Amino acid sequence: MPRICYTIVLLLLVINCSSDKNRISNNNFELTPTNPDLKVENSTIIIAAGVPKPLGETEDFNLIFSTLQTHLISSFFPTFQYSELPPLSLGLETKFIPPYSETSISPTVFSTTKTKLILPGGLLYPTPPTAFPTIDQDPLQQVIDFYGRENILAITNYDEPVGWVSLDSIARKDYPQMLYDRVKQIDPTIPVMMVHAPIIATVDNRDVTQAEVDGYLSSVKHYNQFADIIGFDIYPIPLGFPNITSPYNYPSTGTLNTIYKDYIDWLKLEGNGKPTLMALQGFGYNMFDSNMTEGTDPTYFELQTSLRECIDNDVSYVIWWGQGFITENNSTLWQNILNVSKNRDKIEILPLIQ
Repeated sequence: MPRICYTIVLLLLVINCSSDKNRISNNNFELTPTNPDLKVENSTIIIAAGVPKPLGETEDFNLIFSTLQTHLISSFFPTFQYSELPPLSLGLETKFIPPYSETSISPTVFSTTKTKLILPGGLLYPTPPTAFPTIDQDPLQQVIDFYGRENILAITNYDEPVGWVSLDSIARKDYPQMLYDRVKQIDPTIPVMMVHAPIIATVDNRDVTQAEVDGYLSSVKHYNQFADIIGFDIYPIPLGFPNITSPYNYPSTGTLNTIYKDYIDWLKLEGNGKPTLMALQGFGYNMFDSNMTEGTDPTYFELQTSLRECIDNDVSYVIWWGQGFITENNSTLWQNILNVSKNRDKIEILPLIQ
């Protein structure tokens, strides 16, 4: 989900990869192309990928998870990065993965707060391995044994795989499939999530071409074979500042409403009926670099519009990402994320945001 990976996609827009193969199910239903309308029952599930740095520093996960649940955020992805360059983290991710000890996050915290865990696949199966662990030493099995299958919602595949694989294509090209196959070998009921980077609007000071867009999306379709839940991370705020566009509207950014719908429509058309996800912007670009004065925080209305587009267009999972970069106490942005999530079903019809 990191913004820094967007630049890698510039080099990969013309890659063409093999066609999709059908894959298997999540914990409640089979994913088959004969049932294209499958999605999570009842409502969009909202996930928090981390929390603001001051809240994370408390290490009070009863408080953290209770706060999320109060605002209808029911699942948690453990990331505690608070600086992009240089990459810095509170390091609490390790408290959720093996080996477990008295300092690990207790399974009781999940059961008492009714919070579900999204497992970071890239941490459980770090790269580049010469081989995956043997079955008797598999880290996912250790997680299941410690936390219980009932407290696990899903596991992520390697993040933004088109760009990630390109960093070392010889060594990494088979890793997404290896991770997917291993998860299904350990527990076929655990769904694998995959998040892709958005399409870059301009390449080398020129507009992206149709061939480049088609090439990139072909690669996305290839890697979607190795996931049960598929989607993109779209961080377009303020409009026109990030260098991103969408599958049917390139090279324009469009409106805040239409950029999300464009990606959702593509996933519905090309995703073989798999449930969808969207990672939404929980940060301002000026958090990465104070010189990015145009990269202001999303407003309440912009957060509301982003979430509402996903809910109204039947996205199964929404992930708020980037709020770990919030370093001040009593952040307005964080309160807005919480309140937009809590009031997701009380949102009036919204006008287009230009």
